[in-house]
Amino acid sequence: MLVGRLSAPSETFLRNKAHALANAGVHVTVISHDGASSTHASGIGGEGSLSTESALVARPRAGTPARVIAYALRHPHFMRTGYAELFAPQSGRGTPRLKNALRAAQLGGGRFDIVHFEFSGIGVDHLDVLQALRPARLVASCRGTAELVTARLSASRMASLGTLVQKLDLLHCVSQHMAHVMVGAGAEPARTLVNRPAIDASLFNGTPTRRAPDAPIRILSTGRLTEQKGFVFALMAMRELRDAGVHFEYQIIGGGPLLDSLRFTIMDLGLEQHVRLMGVQPPEVVREALQACDIFLLSSLWEGISNAALEAMACARPVVSTAVSGMSEAITDRVNGRLVPSRDARAMADAIRDVMADDTRYVAMAAAARLRVESEFTLQRQVTTFLTAYEDLMRAPARSAA
Repeated sequence: MLVGRLSAPSETFLRNKAHALANAGVHVTVISHDGASSTHASGIGGEGSLSTESALVARPRAGTPARVIAYALRHPHFMRTGYAELFAPQSGRGTPRLKNALRAAQLGGGRFDIVHFEFSGIGVDHLDVLQALRPARLVASCRGTAELVTARLSASRMASLGTLVQKLDLLHCVSQHMAHVMVGAGAEPARTLVNRPAIDASLFNGTPTRRAPDAPIRILSTGRLTEQKGFVFALMAMRELRDAGVHFEYQIIGGGPLLDSLRFTIMDLGLEQHVRLMGVQPPEVVREALQACDIFLLSSLWEGISNAALEAMACARPVVSTAVSGMSEAITDRVNGRLVPSRDARAMADAIRDVMADDTRYVAMAAAARLRVESEFTLQRQVTTFLTAYEDLMRAPARSAA
C-alpha cells in the first residue's frame, strides 16, 4: 500500500484497511512519506503481518542518503533493481532518473505480489517506473480530489491519469459516480472495481437519542478547513438559522489553511455566540462529539463518499449533506438524512429545521442511518471485496505497463 501521510487524522480509513487485511492473513507493507524506516505492528492475528516503511522518494529532508544506504543493506534486491532502472532508457535524466531508480528499487524486484497506490495521484507520480514493478499486479484508488478537481483543471494531469488507467491491472473507485467519471477518462469497465468506503461501526454508539425540548440543536461538522469542505456555505446556513430564531450550537472539528478566513466569517456574520472552531482533535474526542450532536452537516463541494458522514451515521445521527459526487449512494433523502444542492445555504438551513421538526421522524431517520452503515459500509465487507479482487488478480495474467 502506497500512501501519503499515514499518521494524518484524515487517513484513519487507510490504517483500518491495513490492519483488517493483515488480520485476514495478508502480509501488508505500507509505504508512506511519514512512515518509520521499518516498523512492525502488534496485535495482528493469524498468519498475516503489517509493517511500515518511509518512502525513499519523499519531501527532501536531512539524512536521506543515509536512509537509502541503510535500506539497501537491509534489502538485497535493492541494488539489482535500482541499478537496472538507473540505466534504463526511459528513466529520464538527472534527478528524475535517480528518483525513478529509488522508486523501482523499493517497490520492484518481485518484492510484492500487488502494489496498490491508495491515491491515483501517487500512481501518476510512479508512471515512469510501473514496468519495473512487474510482475506485481498494479492497482490504484480513485477517491475524489485528484479525479474530480485536479484532472479537470489540468489537461496534462488528465492525460497522465488516462495513461495510468491504461497501465493498471485494476482501478478501484470509491463510488459508482467515481467509476462513471473514470470510465469516461478511459478506464475499462471490466478492470474497474467499485468498493465503497468503510468504517468500524463497533467503535460508535448507534443508539438514537431525543433532544430535550428546550435544548439547542447541536450541529457538528468535521474535516480539513479547506475549500473542498464548503464551510463558508455552512456558516451562511447558520446565519439563516439565527435569523429564523432557531436555538442551535454549531461545532467544527478540524484544522487547515482556512482557519483565519473562517474565524473572520464567523465574526462578520455575527455568529460568535453560536459557532465554535474546535481545532484538530483525537479520534476519541471526535467520537464523543458525534455522539453528543443531533445532526451532522456535510457542506462539501465535492467528495468521494465521506467517511466522516459514515461515522456520524454509525452514531445514529442524521446527516444533512450536499448532493455531490457519491453522497447519494450513502444517503437516501428523507430516509436516513437529507440531500441538498451544494453552495445553497438556505437549503441547508431548511433541511436542518426539517430533520428536527418531528421527534418520531427524527428517531426513525437516525435508526435508518445506523442500519445503512451496518448493511453496506462495514470494514468486513470492504476487506472481503478487496481480498476477492486481489485473489482474482493473482490468478489472471498481469497487464503490460509498458
